[in-house]
Amino acid sequence: DKVREELDFEISKNETLRKAKERAEAEARALRGRGDGSLRDEVKKLDAECKTLRSEKEKCEKERDMYKKQLEEALAELEKYKKGRDGLDEGEKPSKKAERSEPERNQRRNDDGDKSEKVGKGPERQAADVKPGVSRLPR
Repeated sequence: DKVREELDFEISKNETLRKAKERAEAEARALRGRGDGSLRDEVKKLDAECKTLRSEKEKCEKERDMYKKQLEEALAELEKYKKGRDGLDEGEKPSKKAERSEPERNQRRNDDGDKSEKVGKGPERQAADVKPGVSRLPR
């Protein structure tokens, strides 16, 4: 009887250990993506989202680099124009308009003269200004 009790005790102990082992293996399979598959689907979704985000990141980086290059080109062109303008300002004479004094400008503005003598830019005057064979450029 005593041997039988020890044997039953060992069998129940082994069965408890076996059940615990099965539960642990089931958990391990679930964590690895085997078994019910619920975690596997979530992992796949996250992987797909990561790929999408990486491709968007690369696209944004390329776009940023393109805009950065355009900005650098625009700044270089602006600097070129500034240097060109500064060179003209130093060696350029002031225009006749700038040389004219303030009273002269005011006198020219206020001098209406006889309106009947002035000819406007009507069709007759425009036709007189156009020379044959020379195209008229817009102002």
